[in-house]
Parts: sequence; structure tokens; C-alpha cells
Amino acid sequence: MAAGLGFKTFLSGDVLSAGDVNGYLMQGVLVFASAAARDAAITSPQEGQYAYLKDTNVTYYYSGSAWVSASASSPLTTKGDVYTFSTVDARLGVGANNTVLTADSAQATGLKWATPTAAAPNGYTLLNSGGTTLSGSSTVTISGISNVTSLIIMTFDASSSASQTISVRINGDSTAKYNTAGLEFTASTAAQWWGESTSELTCANLSNNSASVAYIAVTIDSAASTAFKRVSVNGMASAGGGSGQKGYVHQGRYEGTAVVTSVSLVSTANFDAGKVYVYGASV
Repeated sequence: MAAGLGFKTFLSGDVLSAGDVNGYLMQGVLVFASAAARDAAITSPQEGQYAYLKDTNVTYYYSGSAWVSASASSPLTTKGDVYTFSTVDARLGVGANNTVLTADSAQATGLKWATPTAAAPNGYTLLNSGGTTLSGSSTVTISGISNVTSLIIMTFDASSSASQTISVRINGDSTAKYNTAGLEFTASTAAQWWGESTSELTCANLSNNSASVAYIAVTIDSAASTAFKRVSVNGMASAGGGSGQKGYVHQGRYEGTAVVTSVSLVSTANFDAGKVYVYGASV
């Protein structure tokens, strides 16, 4: 069969050639009983040629290399079915209740229904199992922190030589990147406004009595980011006799941009007792 020649208006009295018939008049949809009948009748199909098969009630067109269905039939049969594709249009039946559609390259259609994975809890967990004892050094570091969004550092009964200051550092950083504002408390005077822009987070001052101990809670947010971190400090010291003890409540930011991987409790003299617990949570 000749390739289609497009559209032509024939005039009254025109004599049609075989080429006219093949190129113009035979370009409609041809009807056959089956694909076998079609293929027997059209041994050299032309691109764009159409054929209708009565046994399947489907219309096909020739793409230049194969007969392709031109029918807009749907493989869907049931409420909730998903129209998908493998090598042909395909039906993915509705999944069980509470399942979700999931990409899976091992499936013929690349999709499957699956039970959703429960989200991991984002509560705080203890990172330094059993806590870390404060003794024999002026700096105690808890390292190996990773993939943690928020941190809480809890210190109990921290003691050192008399009249010492206890602070917290992030990633061992002792540069002036800690900027906070809040209140300072002493035993003999009213609370007063206080702020710092210094090399650590001041938490508590012990009194000049060796029995004085400190209790501290420090929170660090955005610990896993490479931006500034929000910090909050609540610290106090019991007198145990003597004077000079101070507590601090302040918050602000730590301007370091590295991900937090360690925190340190720092005293101006060696610690001799107490424990620190570091809790982390991931969102």
C-alpha cells in the first residue's frame, strides 16, 4: 500500500489513478476480523495507517515499526486502583487499609503497597551511659556526639576547690563566640541583670567553702546544624557554708558553625566530685 498523500479535493469528472486510490482513498480506518486477518491483508503497513479489529473492538495505528493500540481503554477495575505502567498500561490494585504507595524498582510497575515504617521516637536519650564522673581534672569532655538536634547537659553535685567558676564549652571552643544575657544570683544581693560575650558559658560559682556544690542544666538547640546554636543556661551553687556562691540564668547564642560533636564542663581548678549527664534528641 502506498504512503498517504494527505488531503485532496477531487473535482467532478476527475479520472482516478491507482496512486490516487492508494494515496488518498485508502487512508481511512480498515476493518478486519482479527490481527491475523489484518497482517495477512496488509503485508507492508505504512506509518499512520489505522486498522480496527472486530474480535477485540480495538483500533490500532502503525507507528512505523509496530501496530499500537489507539484505544483509550483503562485497565482499572476496582475502587482505589492505581493506573500504572510496566511495558504496557497496567492496574495496581488498591492496597490494604493504612498501607502507603512505595517506590520499588523490583516491581514490574516500579510501585507497591507497603506498611509505613514507624517514625523513630524523638525523645531525649542518655549519650554518656551512666554519666561521667567529675574528678581529677579541670576539664571533663563528653565526645562522640553525632546526629543530635538538641542537647541537655545536666550536672549534679559538682565540686572543686573553693571559690571556683564552673562553665560549659562546645566542641572545646574557648574563643569569644558565646553571647548571652540573663540574670546573676548571689546569696547576699538581689538578682541583677547580667550578660556575657566570652569564651564559655558561665554556669555557677562555688562558695569559698569546700562543701559547696553546683547544679547545672544547659540546653543546646540546632546542635546538628552548621549555623549558630541557641543556648540556655540554668545554674546554681549551694553555699555549704562560706560565701561567694553565684547562680546564673541566661540564654543567647553560640556563634560556632560546626556541628556539635562534644561538650566540656570546665572549672578554674580540678573537679573533685560530681557527675555530668548528656542527653540528646533527634527530630
